Amino acid sequence: MPKSSRILMSTIAFVLGTSQSFAGGIKINTNNLDDFGRDSQYDWSGFYIGGSAIYTNQFKGTGQPVDDGYSELQPKGQGPKVGGYAGYNFQVNSFIIGAEADLSYGWNRDSRSTTGTFQGYDIPLNFKTSQSASYSLRARLGYAFNNLMLFGTIGMASTSIKISGLTVSRTLTNDSLNNITVSETLHFGSVRATENGYATGVGFEYGINNNWIARGEYIYSNYDRKNPKIRFVYRVGFQEHEIRTGLAYKF
Repeated sequence: MPKSSRILMSTIAFVLGTSQSFAGGIKINTNNLDDFGRDSQYDWSGFYIGGSAIYTNQFKGTGQPVDDGYSELQPKGQGPKVGGYAGYNFQVNSFIIGAEADLSYGWNRDSRSTTGTFQGYDIPLNFKTSQSASYSLRARLGYAFNNLMLFGTIGMASTSIKISGLTVSRTLTNDSLNNITVSETLHFGSVRATENGYATGVGFEYGINNNWIARGEYIYSNYDRKNPKIRFVYRVGFQEHEIRTGLAYKF
């Protein structure tokens, strides 16, 4: 055998022998494959609770007036809210099925003044509308890209509102000499009511770690026009557009 071949064979044998001896002193932990750079699937399942900061981008009334004069009194506004939420997620592969309840409190206010028509006469109208507590109970369906989840949601919603109104009505009376007397009566009313409807929206969540989850979402709510009802049968419903951010702790 040529000398060069003998040197090559000796070198290969030495490398193989050294490698086997070195490998014999190493213990590989096969229980944690993350040590080798393979990402594990983020676990979205479980109960969570969190707090949210909310901005109502548009708060619009959907009044049911008895004449054109009342259509100008439909409240509009925007403003901040604070809230909390809690829910449970169930994970099937990359699909997330869950249910969530939330409660929020806001400071949406609006005042409107105009002149309406009642029985053929112009009357001044002044209304104040305010919204306080709101809550919803919604189902959620999401799809996870490891620790990033996109979701859609829909469910029932309720909100508490208060309407105060001030009007002046005029009454015509004829005496025996056919003289017409005009009398004015001041009317003030205030009513609180809970309006029911639905809420739907889309959003995303990001798992910061195994316990903390950040989120952003858009929620549209539509409340009925059955209540409250004040003088002259003026009912108020609401449509609401919200941008929400939140931070939750998953147990």
